[in-house]
Amino acid sequence: MRDVLSATPQGEATVELPVSTTAPAPAHSETVLRTILGSVATAVHSERYAEAATACVTALAGQCACDRVSLGMVKYGSVSVQALSHSARFDRKTDLLQTIGSAMEEALDQRAPVVFPPTPGHSMQITQAHQELANRYGSRAICSIPLQAHGKTIGVLTFERGTERPFDEQTVAVCEALGGLTGPVLELKRREDRWLIAKTWDAGREQLAALFGPGHLVLKMAALSVVTVLIALATITGDFRVTAKAVLEGEVQRAAVAPFQGFLQTAPVRAGDVVQDGQVLATLQDHDLRLERLKHLSHREELTNQYRKALADREPPKVEIAAAQLRQVDAELELATDKLAR
Repeated sequence: MRDVLSATPQGEATVELPVSTTAPAPAHSETVLRTILGSVATAVHSERYAEAATACVTALAGQCACDRVSLGMVKYGSVSVQALSHSARFDRKTDLLQTIGSAMEEALDQRAPVVFPPTPGHSMQITQAHQELANRYGSRAICSIPLQAHGKTIGVLTFERGTERPFDEQTVAVCEALGGLTGPVLELKRREDRWLIAKTWDAGREQLAALFGPGHLVLKMAALSVVTVLIALATITGDFRVTAKAVLEGEVQRAAVAPFQGFLQTAPVRAGDVVQDGQVLATLQDHDLRLERLKHLSHREELTNQYRKALADREPPKVEIAAAQLRQVDAELELATDKLAR
């Protein structure tokens, strides 16, 4: 018989666990189910991705009786070790991490679980990197499980044991179930624990892949419609008529210009008032003009006396000069009188 387990909607995965075909084993099935749910709960409990990954592989090492459990995530086509059981910090450049990464890439390339020593169901697989890991670091039994999410391989889980407990077919199935449920949860943690710019970049790449890749007909039609509308708005021209009430008014402006500089004395009319023909609009102050007229009158009187004296003395040159000055003063006096009259 087969027990079917489904993960949460955040990381959908369906796992089938093979059990004895002769009779069910309730105790064993309960233990397996407890192990799987415990690993998922451990991954969900931690808020940050690094903490969740370390806690998850540490819990898996204890639940599956493994000496070491490693988690690697796929990045740019290769596997990078992200977490080791019982190790919060480690150097990815060490030989151990490089060897574990090679074993993980071996499982990634084959897109299937890799077991060393091989079981009857996995006898045709390439296990060179797993054998090197076993020979160099004493883990005589190794099982690497590819992790799936959203239809693609996102990482690899590597389980390591001693020779006294090799991985059989049933144990490999349990490891696959663990990977099938914990993988999507860890991937969700990893995606949510990134910088905003990285999330935006991935979202843009996914939309472009959906737009230019196969399928997604509705998205392609919507994008084509938007592009067509934008091109039409940028290139097509036409008349646009606006209907509204309008009033046409004629406007005539007239200016009353003063003939000379001065200051207003009175202004009985304001802008907008109705006036009659000949009506006074404003008067200017004439104090300075009156003083100027008095000045010219006084000067004329003085020149008149000089003119008379020159005539009495019979001095023709002085008579001519005084006469010219009188004519000049008369002109200035006439101008001042004319300004006052205006």
